Amino acid sequence: MNEENRTDPRREGAAGYRYEPSGVRPSLSVVAPVFNEQEVLPEFHRRLSAVLDAMGGTAEVVYVNDGSRDGTLGLLQQLHQADPRVSVVNLSRNFGKEIALTAGLDHSRGEAVVVIDSDLQDPPELIQRCWSDGETASMWSMPRARIAPARPSSRSSRRSTSTG
Repeated sequence: MNEENRTDPRREGAAGYRYEPSGVRPSLSVVAPVFNEQEVLPEFHRRLSAVLDAMGGTAEVVYVNDGSRDGTLGLLQQLHQADPRVSVVNLSRNFGKEIALTAGLDHSRGEAVVVIDSDLQDPPELIQRCWSDGETASMWSMPRARIAPARPSSRSSRRSTSTG
């Protein structure tokens, strides 16, 4: 196996692998718990990708499949294959939103984390509007916004905001 295959886990074909093209820590992690979202997930990802592309910089998207019983996992695997920013955490059953969020936060690597539901109740476009000049104070204006808990570690100084 050559170096390229070892550093591009998309070639492994399994959800949960993280693609790290240069080992550079992303400036933003978007954590999105999903449960039976096969109908809205393609539109959510299309809009989220447009936002991340417009923002520039480095970003990752951590989708957490919370035991979906529809075609959500298959869609997430396709997104993982197609978009190097996407990683997938697949929970063995439905544990609930709080556990899914915790799993997503544990897998995130960004300097800042935004937690958003994938049901489009909060539009992904709010991320770009509120992410100006690295300020998090403006994120308080987002619907249902709250500071998400950060796990104690060397990453505890990162900004963490939730919209879910």
